[in-house]
Amino acid sequence: MKWIGRYLPWFLLVLALVAAATFGTLWQQSRSEENAEDELRAQATEFIDDLTSISADTAEADAEAIKEWAVGDFGDEAEVFYGQEAIDAVVEAEATTEGEIEELFVQSLADGEGSVFAVVNYTVTNAGTEEPKTDTVRLSIEMIESEAGWKVNSVRLLESPGTPPEGLG
Repeated sequence: MKWIGRYLPWFLLVLALVAAATFGTLWQQSRSEENAEDELRAQATEFIDDLTSISADTAEADAEAIKEWAVGDFGDEAEVFYGQEAIDAVVEAEATTEGEIEELFVQSLADGEGSVFAVVNYTVTNAGTEEPKTDTVRLSIEMIESEAGWKVNSVRLLESPGTPPEGLG
């Protein structure tokens, strides 16, 4: 019994140190995951701003900014949708688009891949319309982490709530 009284304080100290180290490791891992999600959210926000804010005055630079994000499937689409013909059409129409993110959610994040869902209000003006056109779109964005940062692999434009299927409206 003497040995219990003698070694119990040391045993409790070692137990407390192990518990503190375990807690510290788990806390650090949790913070790391939160930081990764915050980084994905920030990069997705920057991409959506680039995607939805285009001006006739800066159309070429705006298109290049979008193409810099693009890889994979979206890379192929970006070359078409933000190519010279599209730039010329924006300039000719004196078009401007402005987007404002209403909601943005990280749906998944693992192994250098992330999925983001966003609700964006945007306004389009051009020389051919008297009043700006406003709409709300939902975007599903697949992103891949690369040495150069997060890149966009896929963008899906989902129907806005209340929008009837094509041909029925």
